[in-house]
Amino acid sequence: EQVIMGIAARRSFVTTTAFLIFLFFLSSVTLNVSRLAEQTVDGKKASLSLGFNFSGIDKTKTTSEDGKTIFEHHDIPLSKSALILLVLIWQISAFRFRVQKELK
Repeated sequence: EQVIMGIAARRSFVTTTAFLIFLFFLSSVTLNVSRLAEQTVDGKKASLSLGFNFSGIDKTKTTSEDGKTIFEHHDIPLSKSALILLVLIWQISAFRFRVQKELK
């Protein structure tokens, strides 16, 4: 029983760590699709910007007042509580799945 619990704990730790790295990547990537000015560039009317942004503190959200921004993504659209709940569910599910697999 101790060996099974040890294996399940190790595997659930690894999968949870991978899941947290994935969430960190999603929260750090910025995506911006916006309309170009009246002059088009090579016949294109919109631009796509992809970047990486990391900040240790939350910033206030600003919106485009000129109406040129079509789509903008800077963060995961979940609250902090929802993210913590998601990680907890992931951890418990990974542990239970591995225990079930080891018991068979």
